[in-house]
Amino acid sequence: MVTAIADSLIKKATIIKSSTLIYLLVIVGAVIYALTALGWYKVLQRMELLNAGVIYTSSFIVLIALISVFYFKERLLPIEMVGVVLAIVSIVIMYRFS
Repeated sequence: MVTAIADSLIKKATIIKSSTLIYLLVIVGAVIYALTALGWYKVLQRMELLNAGVIYTSSFIVLIALISVFYFKERLLPIEMVGVVLAIVSIVIMYRFS
């Protein structure tokens, strides 16, 4: 999930002090976002939009939660943990029945 890397770079840009590094992180993040569009194009050639969208979004939720907790040391509220668990359940269901 390359998009999570772009999000992490932009999040990092919000907490650092060097203006040069801020611009660099935001630009690299934006380039990564643009490149993911090419990957999304390839995915949609092989999958239906509904299945791809649910799997992508749910996977992204899980990955970004892990990055938030382990890299940025953010805490998840219990209701957010429930949301992550439900995202995992939706991934399993979509893989199993698609």
